[in-house]
Amino acid sequence: MKHCSTFLFLPVLLAAQDRPIVIRAGTILDGRGRVLHDTSIVVQGSKIQEVKSSASPVTYDLHNLTILPGLIDTHVHITWHFGPDGRYMPRDASAAQAMGYAMENAYVTLMAGFTTGRVHDDSERG
Repeated sequence: MKHCSTFLFLPVLLAAQDRPIVIRAGTILDGRGRVLHDTSIVVQGSKIQEVKSSASPVTYDLHNLTILPGLIDTHVHITWHFGPDGRYMPRDASAAQAMGYAMENAYVTLMAGFTTGRVHDDSERG
């Protein structure tokens, strides 16, 4: 019966995803060289449906922020880090510490606007 209730609830979930999300932004860098001000982005499902000067109701009001396409870094060494002296520290950490540095670097990279990265294998570093 558990599977039956999940199956019956599925149309409700799908209908909820069909509702558009409207994001109001103060500035948009559209990735094509245009800068748009006081603009709304309408997202439906996983696609941007429309970018227009006004839309309501607004789902997320980011009027004091800038929205831009995700940046791509084509050469990332996500596990590299600097030591207390500010110099690169090769192979000084345990696997757990290396994972911690990688997670921190990934977070900082994402917060800087990079949503895609080509990560290089650091197992051969010296």
